Amino acid sequence: LIKPGVEELLARVAREDLASLEPLIARPQTPIGVHIGLVAELERRGLLEGPPRWAELVRTTTGSDRIAAVRAAGAPPSAPVARELAALLGSDDSILVAAAAVAIGSPGSEAAVAPLAKLLGSPEPRVR
Repeated sequence: LIKPGVEELLARVAREDLASLEPLIARPQTPIGVHIGLVAELERRGLLEGPPRWAELVRTTTGSDRIAAVRAAGAPPSAPVARELAALLGSDDSILVAAAAVAIGSPGSEAAVAPLAKLLGSPEPRVR
């Protein structure tokens, strides 16, 4: 859910405002929900190129923030995001692997076939 007033604020953001938003987007301390919301909205409005941002977010976050980034970046993932998701399929964290597999396996994602085929033999039921 978007907090009251935030939607109106985002509606007023224009290309010239990106320079002032960049530190907020790039700052690791920015809450993941804010980060995802900003990138998604700015990409939707054509104010920034989303795939490199999503790939960076998937690559640089950790823990539950990374799971949130993985889930937000898919459906179907762009080529840069698909590469990052494929790399996560080798993780020891079965929850992360499962989230990456779902994200990369979105309908229409041809990049998913080879990496997901390898997971079929996994001993971890969550991953298979």
